[in-house]
Amino acid sequence: MPNPSSLYQLAVMLCLLLTTQVTAFEYRALRSFDIAAEPACMPCVTRAANGDVLVAFSTEWEPFPAGGIAKLTVSQDGGATWSEPRNVWKHDNPGVTIQVGNGIQTLSNGDILLPLSPCLWPKAKDADPNEIRPHLVYDMNAVKSRPEYWRITWLARSRDNGNTWSLSKLDFYNNFQFGRIWETGNRQLILPGYGWFVESSDLGHSWGPQIWLTDNEKYRNETNVVEADDGTLIALVRGGGGHDPNAVDPPRRAFGIQYSQDGGQSWTPPKFAGIQGKMPDLLVLPSGRILMVVGAEGLSDGSEIWRQTDRFSFCTLFYSDDHGQTWHRDLPLAQVQPGSSVVPSDGPGLCQLDDGRILVVCQAADRSKAGHSLFGYHLGMSVMGNIIEPHP
Repeated sequence: MPNPSSLYQLAVMLCLLLTTQVTAFEYRALRSFDIAAEPACMPCVTRAANGDVLVAFSTEWEPFPAGGIAKLTVSQDGGATWSEPRNVWKHDNPGVTIQVGNGIQTLSNGDILLPLSPCLWPKAKDADPNEIRPHLVYDMNAVKSRPEYWRITWLARSRDNGNTWSLSKLDFYNNFQFGRIWETGNRQLILPGYGWFVESSDLGHSWGPQIWLTDNEKYRNETNVVEADDGTLIALVRGGGGHDPNAVDPPRRAFGIQYSQDGGQSWTPPKFAGIQGKMPDLLVLPSGRILMVVGAEGLSDGSEIWRQTDRFSFCTLFYSDDHGQTWHRDLPLAQVQPGSSVVPSDGPGLCQLDDGRILVVCQAADRSKAGHSLFGYHLGMSVMGNIIEPHP
């Protein structure tokens, strides 16, 4: 007669095997690590022509409080170690905060372009001088009601692998920029914003007019545009609206997806991609597979990052094997310290490394500091990374 203990062990092994097969991922995290200590917000990542990996970030998450700086840290060993962050740009006006909108890209000629968004957000005229809560210090209606408000997109360019940078101001005004600059197969550059993009035929020295992806104002938020290996242009646009995914209005923080077969001259209407979150990044692999990483995945409100205490990652990897027509939910990014209060939260970015490995950077939020009024602006905000690879 079989030993009951052996039967139990066999049953446990079978259950683990079945569970592993059901929940198997296409990718796995090899290593997770810190990249930049707080205050470090809204990272973006690229690999320079010399092989260095560059991560740029802001020191403020929002375009206020005043004084946010654009910084850069570099790894010369594939993400194993990182340099001390150094300033890329600090505005002369101390009231200005500079944001990084996940746009950094290394071009075919070796130049690195980094879009930057300095913003002057005026304080509320009746703010208590002793108040420190930013939503009460700063005028939340300033975008529409205050002439002193401004937000302009600048472009930083490096010709020496990120060692030095030159700055130029772009023509469009007060339209938020977000999303990686994309270089198409014919060396056309696409720089996206909030539901729009601009194009350059001279590697970013001049840009054409803003082109809106749709007249549907429900889809005018963070945007990414990439070119699939069959030539299709894919635009992923964060939308907003109601709470029913099947309704005409998209749910809050839902992604709409659009396609162009004529180089961006015309686009299909946005359709709900079945994904909810914010601040995405896309990467087209040599195989043609497209990776997408999404921040605040599945959330309609950012406060859920510290309220959902049973969840320890809010940045999630998706992939598509049919040129962006369908997407499969895959790997949640791993914490640096499993079970700690610091969780992958938002603002992720992708970078191809050697041997098929991929670096994913993201915002990390320390939930133990969630009770402080400056949490989510810079307090408790740092940058972390995962090295991932295809799962065997």
